[in-house]
Amino acid sequence: MEEVHRRLLIKQNPWWQNLEVETPEFERDLLEDLNKAEKHKQIVAVTGLRRVGKTVLMKQMIKRLLEGTPKENVCYISFDDIDFQKYRIAEELMNYFLEYSDEKQMRYLFLDELQKLENFADLLKTIYDTEKNLKMHVSGSSSLDLRKQKETLAGRILTYHLPPLTFSEYARYFRLKHAVDSGNLIREYELKMMPDKGRYRMLFKALG
Repeated sequence: MEEVHRRLLIKQNPWWQNLEVETPEFERDLLEDLNKAEKHKQIVAVTGLRRVGKTVLMKQMIKRLLEGTPKENVCYISFDDIDFQKYRIAEELMNYFLEYSDEKQMRYLFLDELQKLENFADLLKTIYDTEKNLKMHVSGSSSLDLRKQKETLAGRILTYHLPPLTFSEYARYFRLKHAVDSGNLIREYELKMMPDKGRYRMLFKALG
């Protein structure tokens, strides 16, 4: 691996240098589902529009994992970096992590903006089939159509979609204790019965 790429990889993984992972305190509803998926071997994929929060979601998962996982066993690679978008370099980066991590313990590999890497499915399949004690997480925009990779990744991947902020999450962000469950609509009579109905109406108007 070229030194410039190694330095970039270290920069993307500040915890390797004992630096703190900085993430927002607010957590999306999907984070709980992703945490539950950790018990499965399959690759966890998160798709969604750009700037919807996929990278933040990954960093929050990493921060949680670092509480009980050796720092060298957690790796994050962002393919926003144009150099990393080349298949050979991407393969070298992953192999660098796999070589220097402790394979006797569970290892975690996070691949962000994966749609920018050509033929990513072949690389994921190879690593998935050959490595033990490895959990992979990938993210990509809505153009990351994993259905096209169905044959290559059959049985190897679990896909989740991260939508734009739901009203339930929006209300929870403002610390409303009676926010409705994600995905449900608030009917007029329900709104009238809510203890914080005034604040809900205010939030609705703000969304305008």
